[in-house]
Amino acid sequence: MSGIMSSFIVSLVLGGLFFLYEYKVRKHDTKGELFYGIALLLFGVLIAAVAVFISKFFGPALFESDDLIDIVAVLFLIVSFAAGALLFFLEYFFTKGKCDDESIYLKTLWGGVRHEKWNDLISAEYNTSGSYYKLKFQSGATIKINTIMKGVGGVLEIIESKGYDF
Repeated sequence: MSGIMSSFIVSLVLGGLFFLYEYKVRKHDTKGELFYGIALLLFGVLIAAVAVFISKFFGPALFESDDLIDIVAVLFLIVSFAAGALLFFLEYFFTKGKCDDESIYLKTLWGGVRHEKWNDLISAEYNTSGSYYKLKFQSGATIKINTIMKGVGGVLEIIESKGYDF
């Protein structure tokens, strides 16, 4: 089997698994809590393991190589995977929220704390390229809810009850 065909099959399987996970997350009742499930943490661990693997097996060759391109490529891979793992860990541990029929509260490392009333919602749209729901409020605040967050189904029910459709 060719490399392109293998890559296609792996991508197809991973995409299917991601779709099933998203569907399951939407149906999961969290009683108004918003948080990332264990899958995000496990993915961060997997990414960190790849960074360690690259460091362990290709790192020693950096000291023996005279080719600057090889050195830069390996260092770029190590730093990229390590940074990716760090981002997943930060998202998992520092993004929490809560919603009820009156308001939504979301605390993220990147956007700080936002607490808005549903009556002040002026637009709600789905971003297909980023897989998140973007909520805009009268105060100017924007809240982005990722589709893989547990509790997103409850948020969608409230938004749809306000007349917004995705």
